Parts: sequence; structure tokens; C-alpha cells
Amino acid sequence: KFALYLVELQVKEQYLSRGDMWRFTRKLINTTVYLKKSLEMYGMR
Repeated sequence: KFALYLVELQVKEQYLSRGDMWRFTRKLINTTVYLKKSLEMYGMR
């Protein structure tokens, strides 16, 4: 069993407020992530 303590995301041409980043982080907790996975939230991809 493995766990990640740090995941780095790259966002291009999209404004994210501090609140948006917080909500995005909360959405990722306890989810599976993998290389080149596309994430969508509030119409952002």
C-alpha cells in the first residue's frame, strides 16, 4: 500500500483564487491520481 504526501499540479491559462485552490485540494483528498489525469471542477479542466 502506498500513499503520497505531495502532489504537484500545473495549471495553464487559468486564474485560481486562494479559495479555488482550497476547494480543489479538498476535492483531491482520498482520490486516486495518476500521471496525466484530467481533473475538472466548476467548468475548469
